[in-house]
Amino acid sequence: MIDIHLHVELLQLVRSERRFTSNILSLLQEVENNRSYLDWGYSSLYAYLVHGLGYSEALAYQRKAALKICQSVPEVKEQLDRGGISLTVLARANKVLRTKSTSEKRSLLVELENKSTREVDQILAREWTGEIPGPAKRCATSSSVQVTLDFTAEEFRNFERLRALKSHQVTELKDLVNLLVEKELEKYNRTSKLSSRSERPRQIKASLKNHLLQKARYQCQYPGCEEKQFLQVDHIRPVAAGGGNKASNLQVLCRRHNLLKN
Repeated sequence: MIDIHLHVELLQLVRSERRFTSNILSLLQEVENNRSYLDWGYSSLYAYLVHGLGYSEALAYQRKAALKICQSVPEVKEQLDRGGISLTVLARANKVLRTKSTSEKRSLLVELENKSTREVDQILAREWTGEIPGPAKRCATSSSVQVTLDFTAEEFRNFERLRALKSHQVTELKDLVNLLVEKELEKYNRTSKLSSRSERPRQIKASLKNHLLQKARYQCQYPGCEEKQFLQVDHIRPVAAGGGNKASNLQVLCRRHNLLKN
């Protein structure tokens, strides 16, 4: 017997879930406008999303990106309510949308409705007219590299605040960047060939990941691929087929080749 009532109930819950998303964005916009997060002890909206509301870093980024888009195209919330577009798509489209006028943003968002991930990527690749989107534009000479970064006012205030806190170690912005980079890279120098002691094979300890990355020279190990971004540790013999997390059963693949393998 088909339980149609269960289907109807699920449909109602899904619609409510979508409305919750746009309602949350509206409230977050109010928090951002009033900078209420400062009164609650958080240095930025992003910090509030992660530490105050418990979002993962990826989910916090999605909501921040969606807020930026909603500021110029408020009707995108209606698309979210209908389920025609998701926060994931908005986050992927954010860098391209930043280069567009308001009318162009509206047209592009309509085109992105109800599209698969592959179709979204194709549309965004077509619309991107500059360099490959990234955090910086680099102009290299024989002896130096000039880097230009675009900060929001809030991001730059946080950067300056950190520089003040680290003033006993650094004075220039470049020195602060170098300090942060060295600190992060140091984490990747902690390596181990030992398999994780976790009973869950999918959980690979950081030192083993670092060992695998070093062995792969920080690039995808798929034959002929030299991708250095979006690297993932892959089980050569899948976990579902009994594969473990010893170094001999692990390899480094870029996201694209990992997906192709699966």
